[in-house]
Amino acid sequence: MYLIFEEIKKNNYLISNKTEYTKHYQKFNININKIKQDWLLWHNQARSSLWRSKYSYDDRLNSTAFEWSKEQDFKWKMTHERVNWDWYYNYPKVEKWFNKRGVKCKISWGATSSESIWKYWYYCKDNDCTDELSKSLKVIFDIYMSEKWLWYPADAHYKWITLPSLNKIWLWIYLKENFNDTYLDFKSYDYYVTTHYCTNFKK
Repeated sequence: MYLIFEEIKKNNYLISNKTEYTKHYQKFNININKIKQDWLLWHNQARSSLWRSKYSYDDRLNSTAFEWSKEQDFKWKMTHERVNWDWYYNYPKVEKWFNKRGVKCKISWGATSSESIWKYWYYCKDNDCTDELSKSLKVIFDIYMSEKWLWYPADAHYKWITLPSLNKIWLWIYLKENFNDTYLDFKSYDYYVTTHYCTNFKK
């Protein structure tokens, strides 16, 4: 009965979040499927150059990534901290946070799951801002890739892009208009982006 209850709770949670983030991207004129395709392509191009297996998206990570992007906006800061007094990346607490949301990843070569985050911005004056957001995200991805020759933990974002034992991924973004930053007829938008990674899921 406990397992059935946990499964029902997890499914209700996913449905609730899906309704919210669908409306969110429609509000900001973003084709999120195109954005996700670009993000996955960049990851897999980097992995292919190192003979790594390709990442694939998995729905079990989608709500967690959107929720954490939203949480950072609520806190007004880019952070991995699950509680305010925590150190920057408390792995056991982040892992527990994933587990509570139905994301339980297998241990593979010392890795289970991970999280990459960033805060950035873009301008847009069209009815479709997808290309503008994609170009902005490419800047973030290139920053991640520039960590290649740095020492741990400064190479963390690059590590999660290329680590062989990671296989599953999800990207979500939380956007808001910056009314204090305008340029002619362009609107300015800030956003928090979260990428969640997993080795493979426990049954």
